[in-house]
Amino acid sequence: MTAYLYQLKLYDAELSDEEHTEAFLIGLFSTSAQAAHAAERYLREVPGFRSHPCGCRITPKQIIGFEPSLRQVYIVEGWNVNDAGDEVDPIESDCFTEKSEAEQALACMRRHISRSSWVVCPYTIDECLWQEGFVRL
Repeated sequence: MTAYLYQLKLYDAELSDEEHTEAFLIGLFSTSAQAAHAAERYLREVPGFRSHPCGCRITPKQIIGFEPSLRQVYIVEGWNVNDAGDEVDPIESDCFTEKSEAEQALACMRRHISRSSWVVCPYTIDECLWQEGFVRL
């Protein structure tokens, strides 16, 4: 059986263009319903997200090494930076239950995919990363 988490990102349409998407990772959720509920709450209540034309995307992320009591996963992330200093060409791995597995995936991805920056990020499942909204300057 393949297990999944559901990644919720909100997007600011006015600050995005063909080359760059202004995305806010809200979190990884146990179910798509939890992710959808979080998206509705952010778009309705949280400053910045409710004040600007934001949309959401919920993406299933496969869990490599699933454990029933899983609370944290690791994702390999890579990106380039354009002349304006924006992160572009993002790439992400599936979710790993062990940091060592994510680090092995990072080494493999570095060999096969060209990006200027790479990182292994830990995420707590069902935790909202953006506790507050945002303000445009």
